[in-house]
Amino acid sequence: MGSRMAQKRRQMSYERRRRMMGYAFIAPWLVGSVAFFLLPLIQLFIYSFSTLTFEVGGLKIDFSGPQNYIDIFTKDRDATKLLMESFGTILLQTVYITLLSLFIANILRQKFCGRLFARAIFFIPVIVTSGVVISIIQGDAATSLFNMSEKSSVMMRSFEITDLLRRLDMPEKLLSLLTDFVNTVFDLTWKSGVQILILLAALQTVPGSLYEAGRIDGASEWEAFWFITFPLITPSLLLTTVYSIVDELSSYSNQYQAKIVEYATEYMNYSYSSALAAVYFVCVMALIGLVFLFARRRVFYMVD
Repeated sequence: MGSRMAQKRRQMSYERRRRMMGYAFIAPWLVGSVAFFLLPLIQLFIYSFSTLTFEVGGLKIDFSGPQNYIDIFTKDRDATKLLMESFGTILLQTVYITLLSLFIANILRQKFCGRLFARAIFFIPVIVTSGVVISIIQGDAATSLFNMSEKSSVMMRSFEITDLLRRLDMPEKLLSLLTDFVNTVFDLTWKSGVQILILLAALQTVPGSLYEAGRIDGASEWEAFWFITFPLITPSLLLTTVYSIVDELSSYSNQYQAKIVEYATEYMNYSYSSALAAVYFVCVMALIGLVFLFARRRVFYMVD
């Protein structure tokens, strides 16, 4: 009886230590989230419902209600237009990046000479570049950084492909989608390093015995992908989708973000800039929530 009680106490002590170690592990993240995310977020919403004036004694905050939000949706037509365009571009590029990452990850998991070097090539941009560097490569920041009268040309354009497809009488909408993808394939590949790494890790965790059983049952490679590979990597696909959305939303090329910065730095209108940022934040969280709501049942159904 005494030995059982002692064993139970030791087990409880072990569980308590594990719990404390878990708290210690996430403590830096919690502190960072409160200090660098939660408090600035609360301050953002306070500013968005106020009128800010600079005085000798400091910043004066006068509550003005939802007037800034009313102005965004009734007077500022550019704001809603840029917001819709940004989200449309983000959704399209997220689809492109996810499909491209899955395609490249499938290639990189194969056994071939120089596989390690090929994997490093696709991940190098994540390590050595930043938003400013990719802007210079694209030519977006050439005018502002080097005072050039014309923007530098981008590295890849599909003039010949566009002309060929137009001669084939392809519908204009489909032609636009294809040429947009080809024009941005360099940028999309440049942004796909993390997604490729996540999907490559997911593909390598799929047991080889499942493919062997599928081949015995006469499954083709296409059927093996859709009935074995795809169901097992759906959690990683959801992760890469959310990562791609957040990455695109924080891109330097986002015109809505440029508008937020413009009102804060050029016009010194911090209250209106805060309202624009608050609308953006709510829309981002709503979009991510919709992605989880749409994919959650399918993901957990397939995994189970």
